Amino acid sequence: MSGAGSFSGLEAPRGPSSDADLHATAVALAILVASSAVDFLTHALLGRWLGERAYGDYGVALSLTLLLGYVACVGGDESVPRFVPAYRAQGRLDYVVGFLRSQVAVVVLAGTFLLLGGLVALKILPGAHLPHPVKFGFFMVPVVALSEVLFVTLNSLGRTVAAALTHQVAWPLIALGACGAFVMMRDHLSSNYAMLAFAIGALVTLPVYAWLLRDTLPREA
Repeated sequence: MSGAGSFSGLEAPRGPSSDADLHATAVALAILVASSAVDFLTHALLGRWLGERAYGDYGVALSLTLLLGYVACVGGDESVPRFVPAYRAQGRLDYVVGFLRSQVAVVVLAGTFLLLGGLVALKILPGAHLPHPVKFGFFMVPVVALSEVLFVTLNSLGRTVAAALTHQVAWPLIALGACGAFVMMRDHLSSNYAMLAFAIGALVTLPVYAWLLRDTLPREA
């Protein structure tokens, strides 16, 4: 009892770092909640707009696109968090820029290779038909891979909040808005147009990533 009483009323000292950590945790939690809400709303609306068959086609195409996008990163999403912080700590901004340029080039080339390989497979495999949204997904592989690498790059450069808002909130919201616009214009939504909306979200956010990088890297000089 005496031991418990001797510690009553004591609390760990808090300083600027503790307050900063608490704020960062709160922001991260808020982004996670917003991302989950957008994800739930997106799937609920797409399920209603597309119907059972088209929603299944869209799910297959989107899953394959994301999977191939991660493959097209060829390890860039793992190497960037390792090398970029190390180069920053050494003050080698030129190394950071050169490394990122090489990663972008490799990712675009790998994504383009997978794109061409997927289209060839759809052309020669028996029973494959090009109108399926998977075909459209193949065209998105380079963009998805590039977005993933830029996302982890911004995280490595300390722009975690901006990267998360762009990748996890803005992208799906733009895609959802495009889907809603297609529904209003066409009175229905097909799986191909749903993939097109996904592409619009990706393409719109790419310049945001580029702007964030340009805004961040000069401050490292």
